[in-house]
Amino acid sequence: MAILTQTTPNGTLVTKNATYLDTALTDSDTDGSLDLNDDDVFAINTYAIIDAETVKITDADDSSDRDITREQSDHNSNATSATAHESGAWVRLQGGATELLTYEFDGSTYFAGFNIRSERGFWWSLEVDSTIVDTGFVDSSVPFYTEVRPRSTPAAGTWKILVWASETRVFHGKIFN
Repeated sequence: MAILTQTTPNGTLVTKNATYLDTALTDSDTDGSLDLNDDDVFAINTYAIIDAETVKITDADDSSDRDITREQSDHNSNATSATAHESGAWVRLQGGATELLTYEFDGSTYFAGFNIRSERGFWWSLEVDSTIVDTGFVDSSVPFYTEVRPRSTPAAGTWKILVWASETRVFHGKIFN
């Protein structure tokens, strides 16, 4: 395997762009309120992703509560449905991911996988030509992720690894063939 691109040896500093629900959220209300463990990520009129549901932040009740409108479209313009979410569920800023790595495939370069690591849990996405094609969550108990795929030659295009973190910290990553 050869490395196509990687972060610097010191890694990439990612600022906070996610948080957690302090209390559970039911699926019965179209509109509701998010009780977050802090408020410095989500401004009014931004969108958040809870599990696979997209919500719009419409107002701020106090320092940690946010009023929301549920059943919003996701990053690929697909409608999402109100679902129940447990206390502790990740809430991430839609469109607020940090670009950890970018690689411009030319149609003849092989791709075999990528890896990401940090000192705590995080969400990641693989974006190909501005469309998110894969997403996952990495738990704090094992804060690294490696995805090895059958070696392939992708069409020409821009591939990005995006990350979300609940606190500012350093990430390391590689795309390899």
